Amino acid sequence: IKQQAVEIDIDTDIKDYLKILDRLLEQNDIPGAVRVARNLLKENRYESASYVFEYLKEKVPSDEKYYYRVLSNLGYSLIGMTRYEEALTNLKKVIALRTPAKAGAWHFAALAFCYYKLGETEEYEKVMKDHLCCHEDFRHNMDSFLYLYPEWKEEIISCAIKYSPRKTNEK
Repeated sequence: IKQQAVEIDIDTDIKDYLKILDRLLEQNDIPGAVRVARNLLKENRYESASYVFEYLKEKVPSDEKYYYRVLSNLGYSLIGMTRYEEALTNLKKVIALRTPAKAGAWHFAALAFCYYKLGETEEYEKVMKDHLCCHEDFRHNMDSFLYLYPEWKEEIISCAIKYSPRKTNEK
């Protein structure tokens, strides 16, 4: 099954994707199923990715340890399709499942970007200030955020400057 998953091509018929995902799910390999589905997302095949992650959302129990990965990747797919409100719904669930303390910088970046695109300034600023810009992984992933959200470049750089921890000179 894992060999078939490795060999799957992005041009593979969606039905064949689902068959491989079903086989991975039968083996309780949810991370493997998510990795296979992410291939579509990585190739900017957002509609196909959204379809596949919706499928996984129905198949993976919501109390499963890796369920949040299904939701977050569904959210990223929806962002790619400019369906920000739907993405926001899934990303809020991810953060609720992970708790803000365990949610990743990627989750907060996607959440903030949705608020930004929807013009929800107050929520956007809160996520940027309270979660994304001070997240331990923010700076490490900044180049990826700049690549994924090019129209948001100035906001990301401003975030790094405005909310970064200040270093003090000790004498």
